[in-house]
Amino acid sequence: MSKKPVLYKVIVVGVIVIFLVISITPSVAIDNIKKLSLPISSSNTLYVGGTGEGNYSSIQDAINDAVDGDTVFVYDDSSPYYEYLLIDKSISLVGEIKWRTIINGDDEIEQHIIRITADRVNIQGFTIQDCAFLGEFYAGIMVNSDNNSIYGNILTNNPRNLWLKSSSNNKIYNNIITKSKRDGPGIKLNGGGNNEIFNNIISEVGIGIDILESSSNSIYKNNISKTAWDSIHLYGIPQSGCYNRIYNNIITNAKTGIFLGGPCKLNFVYLNDIKSCRKYGCSLYETISAFIVKNNFHNNSCNAYFFSKSIRNLWIRNYWDDWNGWRSYKIVGKTYRWNDPEGDYVTVYQYDRLPAAKPFVI
Repeated sequence: MSKKPVLYKVIVVGVIVIFLVISITPSVAIDNIKKLSLPISSSNTLYVGGTGEGNYSSIQDAINDAVDGDTVFVYDDSSPYYEYLLIDKSISLVGEIKWRTIINGDDEIEQHIIRITADRVNIQGFTIQDCAFLGEFYAGIMVNSDNNSIYGNILTNNPRNLWLKSSSNNKIYNNIITKSKRDGPGIKLNGGGNNEIFNNIISEVGIGIDILESSSNSIYKNNISKTAWDSIHLYGIPQSGCYNRIYNNIITNAKTGIFLGGPCKLNFVYLNDIKSCRKYGCSLYETISAFIVKNNFHNNSCNAYFFSKSIRNLWIRNYWDDWNGWRSYKIVGKTYRWNDPEGDYVTVYQYDRLPAAKPFVI
């Protein structure tokens, strides 16, 4: 019997093994290779930190050299980075590990830590902290543009942790936002609209989410606790501050859970769990045609209240832990007499005509 077929089989098996080793080895070691070198030949990723030859030492330098569509990847080796960043290009800024890749402010510098002026910017994977308060409410991240995504970050100990000013179509999600200087807000929306804020954990700030004259925003699935003032504060005018949807949020231990103010119209508050608020679960001030539907109100000092010209509001199918189980649930408010607006306020009532017998699962 010839030995050639056996030898042939051995050679074939050996070649297959060699190819397998060649194909597997790079995938196993790719993280180490990236960290030790700068593969700029890819032309779309610039690296900051790490030990690779040619890696940038400054995040801003990498941003300056980037073009639209590039990614700036920041290693945690050189953290914390004491920088103030201007992002004026449509890039992705990515940190290696959010709790170890830190961009740190300076108590003597009056400036936002990150300012975004370009559209279509993505930021993820950072801790952004310790912006200065020197008489002005500067922000950890300040956004002056549209269509951005900010997700998977930690923002802490800034006068305003995240501020969207005249900005629209942004997505803010999966962030941890905690502690603020001078009781500043966790997230502030000032103008603009059609933003989505969801799946964030917000605690120990002045106001959890502060919405001023901004319309058509979706605020949902946030967990907001331990706020000095309101967990969600919305103030608008008839032309701006309408059609916002606030739903599926878990709110605990605020002064007021949800506040709607100003003559804004057609805001929707539904399926929120609001508990242990020190003053009001929900309060309205001069609010017109708000829909407050299927929320849980429990263990609040006062579950709901309304002031001044709050009219045509629909309260329906909410769970009230102090409802006696009979007929409608009465909501007490105050307004002034229509013929004497400078006179004393009088007590008036609104009603939830169909209270829920048990809490909703949220």
